[in-house]
Amino acid sequence: MDHKTYVLETRRHFSNIIRSVLGDEPRSITISDQFQIETILTEISAKINLDVDKMSYIWWWRGGNNYLNKYEMSDEYFYLNDWKLKIKELYINISPISIFDCIIFRVKGEDNDIPNTENYAWNKNEWSELDLNKHTLFDFRIRKQLNDHIEYFSQPYNFILTAQFGLPNLNIKSDTDIEIMLNKLLFEEISYEDFKDWYVKILVDLKQEIEAFYNHIVEFPMLALEHKLGKRLHDNIKNLDKYELSDKVFYRARALKKYVPYDEAGMWNPPADKVAVYEGRYNHFGQSFLYMATDEDTAFKEVIPEWHGSCSMIKIKLQDSVKLLDLRKVNFYKESNSLEYIILHYMLVHEGTISQETQNPYIKPEYVLPRFLADCARLYNFEGILFNSTKNNGINLVLFEPELLKDTGKILTNEAPYIYNKTHI
Repeated sequence: MDHKTYVLETRRHFSNIIRSVLGDEPRSITISDQFQIETILTEISAKINLDVDKMSYIWWWRGGNNYLNKYEMSDEYFYLNDWKLKIKELYINISPISIFDCIIFRVKGEDNDIPNTENYAWNKNEWSELDLNKHTLFDFRIRKQLNDHIEYFSQPYNFILTAQFGLPNLNIKSDTDIEIMLNKLLFEEISYEDFKDWYVKILVDLKQEIEAFYNHIVEFPMLALEHKLGKRLHDNIKNLDKYELSDKVFYRARALKKYVPYDEAGMWNPPADKVAVYEGRYNHFGQSFLYMATDEDTAFKEVIPEWHGSCSMIKIKLQDSVKLLDLRKVNFYKESNSLEYIILHYMLVHEGTISQETQNPYIKPEYVLPRFLADCARLYNFEGILFNSTKNNGINLVLFEPELLKDTGKILTNEAPYIYNKTHI
């Protein structure tokens, strides 16, 4: 396989193993219970050893680094390569983006379990005072020989496990940086949460950049490309593969004036030359886009006041392939697109930046950033956007040029509009 495919396969392999044991819900977990630790490591070990040819896809990092050649839980001990370890604590980070997936192992010292800097050898000058911000430790003093093939640790130790091409291998974090932060964690100068915030700093920095961009376009909505993040978003959408969807039914709802469904013409997008079309999440004032949902309940909740009990509903089918910008929230990215786009997508979608609820019926700054993304998508020939509903658990679809799609037979109605009555639970 080519190098790019190999890189992706190492990440997917490691991430799939973690998720197969712990689930794919993004979260960080600290595990101190010995039974849980042994259970999890036993299950992960079984998964890893199912495909020993891919064991080298997983690496441990601790200043130096190396790939796995042994990973086994046996008789309350964890065997990693040439080490026999008693694991005191696990910290596991499961992220939608596989490069951020990792496991930190806190190893119990066999002779002493209270970490003291004096029990370790350090890479400092003879007369210099130890500084955990710049000095790193040598483990030869605390590594003891059990036999010709196995070593154990007399003092507490820790290390991080990732995919071979996880974050430590991307020149974002150096080996020295990782070791210094692991030392601070080992000697409890920082918490696991502090380590994670540092480890995913690229996301923290991007969140701040997105907030700055959001404030910029709220103040200057026509000058989004004057901001560096606006240009990044534009360029990523320009080069993005289109998500194609066909043979799928969506639902469109409209509030009733009397208890009779509208005719078919009355259930399409409103004519902008005859009625006022106010700004929506993805359309500017006067742009008549077609908003639909994957199910009746979501379609109802998106557009009908909650005190209404019924609406006019119609099914609209995507008959032929429609090319879409996919802004749905996911638990795990497959990385078919660039890592840059995935990270941007994660911060915009997973973190909820583009799905904020409006706070004021008269001004809606929450819509400015999604409308910029829609402008970029329209410019580069996307035909619509898939996105999560903010009112329900379903998925919404907005189509930019419904008349054209209807005229070309890409979308059609198979049934007449009908009355939908909201279910009361």
